[in-house]
Amino acid sequence: MTGEVIPIHTVRGKSAAETFEFTKTRLNAFLADGQGSGLARDTITRGLVCRRGKRGAVLAVERRIDGKLHRVTLTEYGPSTSLKDLRGEAEDLMAALRAGTHVPRKTKAKQARKTVQAKGMTLGEAFALHREANPQVRDSTIVTYAYGLMRFAGIDTADRDARGKADPVATAKGIRVSIADIDGTKVRSAYDRVLDETSAGTAASMLRSLRAIWNTWADETEHDGRNPVERLTKKRNRVARAQPRTGAIPPAERRGWYDALERLTKTSASFNTARALQFLFLTGMRRDEVLGLSWAEIDGDSLTVPGERMKSGQLLTRPITREMQRILTEQRKMNPNSQWVFPASRGGGRLTDTRKTLRKLTPIVMNHDLRRGYIVAGALANVPEVAVKLLVGHSISDITETYATAIRSELPELAQRIEDELMREVAQ
Repeated sequence: MTGEVIPIHTVRGKSAAETFEFTKTRLNAFLADGQGSGLARDTITRGLVCRRGKRGAVLAVERRIDGKLHRVTLTEYGPSTSLKDLRGEAEDLMAALRAGTHVPRKTKAKQARKTVQAKGMTLGEAFALHREANPQVRDSTIVTYAYGLMRFAGIDTADRDARGKADPVATAKGIRVSIADIDGTKVRSAYDRVLDETSAGTAASMLRSLRAIWNTWADETEHDGRNPVERLTKKRNRVARAQPRTGAIPPAERRGWYDALERLTKTSASFNTARALQFLFLTGMRRDEVLGLSWAEIDGDSLTVPGERMKSGQLLTRPITREMQRILTEQRKMNPNSQWVFPASRGGGRLTDTRKTLRKLTPIVMNHDLRRGYIVAGALANVPEVAVKLLVGHSISDITETYATAIRSELPELAQRIEDELMREVAQ
C-alpha cells in the first residue's frame, strides 16, 4: 500500500544507516540484532529502505526533492512480504517521484471522497457551492441564477414564503434534483418548456444559469464530463435567438407612465419602489446602483457609487439635479431611520427588485429601458456623448479620457439639461 510523502529529518545521536542487499535473511537479522530504531538501505534497488522501530519495520522509498528527503511508505515488513514485487513497486514509485507525478494516498482518498460527494450533490447544493466559490459575483447575478434554476426545476418563480416574501436564493438552494443526473435530454426538455411558457430571452437565461452552476460543480469536485447545456447550445438552430431589447418609453406615453408612478408614491405601500423607479428614469443608472444607494453615498449636490457596485468597476460620481433632490428629500422624510435611500418595506434591508411595481404600469418596461430612455434624452438635449457616458457610468476609453476630464466640470449643467428634456416630455 502506498502511503504519504513525509519529510525525513536527520536526528543527532542516531547511528548511520546500514547498507546491504535486502533479503529475508539479512532483513530478519537487521531487525533481530538492532536496539531501538534504525535504518537500512538496499544495494540492489536504489532508494529502497527499511526503517526499524519499536513496533516493527516498514519498507519505503526515499527521494530527495528540492533539498528535502522524503519517504513514501510501501508496506510493513513481515513473513509474507515479497521483495521481488516490492522492488518493482519501488522502481515505479521512484520514477513517479522524479517526474513529480506521484499522488499521495491522502490525496487519492480526498479525490475519491470528492467523486462520491459530486455524484450525490443536488442542484441546490451546487448552487450554494457556486456562491461560496465565487464571492466576487454580484448579488443580482446570483438572484438571476436562482430564478434560472427554479425555472429548470419547474418551480413557480412567483413562490412566496410563509411571510409572503419571495426568496429565490433560498428556494434555489433547496432544489433536490441530482446535478449528476442532469443530461442533454433533460436540459432540452426544460428549455422547450420554459421557452413555451415565457420567452427566448428567459429560456436562454435559464441555460446560462445552469451552465455556470454545472461548471463550478465540475471544477470544485473534479468531475470529468461534458456540460449538458453545451449539448444543446453547440448545435446550430437548437436554441431560439433572443432578440436584443432596444425599447424605451415612447415620448408620447411618458406622461401617463410617470403620472401613474407619481400616484403610487402617494397611495401605495410600494412608494419606495415607485420613487426608486423615478430615480432610475431621471438618472439612467442601473437598477442595483440605485437600489443599493445609502445615505452615506449622498453628499450635498452629488452622489457616489463605489466601484465594486459598478459594472465597469470604476467609481461613479454624478451631480444631483432638481428633481432628484426632490425625491431624496421625500425619501429622507418618509424613512428617517433607514441607512438606505430606498429601503425595503419589511426588515431593515434595501430594495432588491422593482418588477412587481413595473408590471402595474403601462407601458410595461424593464429597468434597462429607463436607462436607454435617459441616453436618448441626452442625445435630444444635445449633450455630448462622453458626458452621457460619464453620467450613466459607462466605461470611458483611453482615447476619450482627456476629453472626459475636461468636461467633468460641466456635468451638473449637462445633467440638468437631460432632466429638463425628460421632464419636458413628461409634462407635454
